[in-house]
Amino acid sequence: MIYTFVFVGERERGKILEEITSKISLSSSAYQVLFLNNKDYTKEDLSIYSHINFRTIIFRESATQDEMFETVVQGESLGTVILFKESAVKVNFKYINQMIDQNRNGHKIVISKQDKHANIFTRAFNQVKKFLIRVFLGIKLYPGEADIILIDQVLLSTMSEMDGKSGFLTKVNGWAGIEPKTVTIDEQKSVKKSYSIKNFVFPIVYEWLFVLMLIGNIIFSVLNIKIPFLGMFSYILAEIALFGMFIYTLSKSLFRQEFGNINYTLKNEIVKIINNFEE
Repeated sequence: MIYTFVFVGERERGKILEEITSKISLSSSAYQVLFLNNKDYTKEDLSIYSHINFRTIIFRESATQDEMFETVVQGESLGTVILFKESAVKVNFKYINQMIDQNRNGHKIVISKQDKHANIFTRAFNQVKKFLIRVFLGIKLYPGEADIILIDQVLLSTMSEMDGKSGFLTKVNGWAGIEPKTVTIDEQKSVKKSYSIKNFVFPIVYEWLFVLMLIGNIIFSVLNIKIPFLGMFSYILAEIALFGMFIYTLSKSLFRQEFGNINYTLKNEIVKIINNFEE
C-alpha cells in the first residue's frame, strides 16, 4: 500500500522530510510527499532527500486549501492520503504512525483530535454546537478538529469521481456508514480567524426584527392595546418564526465562519510543479 503525505500551506520542507525519514515506520518506497502552496518557496538544497519521492506544487495566489486539495485529488495518483491541513502547525510523527496502524487495522478514515484538556463547560458547549449544526444543517461533524486526516485509497477513488466535493469531505463526516477512528494528538497553536460582518447579516436582521416584535408586546401590554385573538395569534407565530430563523441563520453563519462555505469546491490553476530532483 502506498501512502501520500499531503502538506497544505507554507512548510519547512527540509525539516518535514527529515522527520518523515527518521520517524515514519515505512520504507521510502511505500510513501510519497506532496507540498501544496499558493506562494512560491525560496529555493532550498534538498538534494540529501533525493531518495524520497516528493514534489512541490505551486498554485495561483487566490487558491484556497480546499481548491488545492481538490485539484490534486482529481489529477494525481495518490494512494491512501494523509492530509495535513494548514491548521496542523505542529506535527508529531508518532501520531502519524498510529494513524497508519489504525488504517492497516481496517479503518478507512482516521482523524486527529487535539488533547485540549477541556473543562466540562467547554465540552458541553461543543456538544450543543454539534447538535445545532446537525439539526439545522443536517451535518455531522467529525469527533475532533481533523487538522490531520487519513483517507483510505478506496474512499479516495470515490472522491475522485465526485468532482468538487473533496474539500467538503475533509471537514465533515460525509460518509454514510463509515465511522471515523480518532487519534489524539498534541494541542495545536490556535490560528486567529478574522470575523466578517458580511457572514452575519441575516442573523442580525432576524435578531432585530424579533427584538422589535418583543418591544411591540411590551407596548401592547403597557398601553393596554386590545388585539383580536387571530391577530395576536398570528403575531406570536411570527415571533416564533423570526426566532427560529435567527437560530438557523446564526448556526449557518457560525459554521461558514469556522469551516467555510458548503458548496462545490473548484479545481484551481497550477502555476508550477517542482520535482525532488529539481531542488
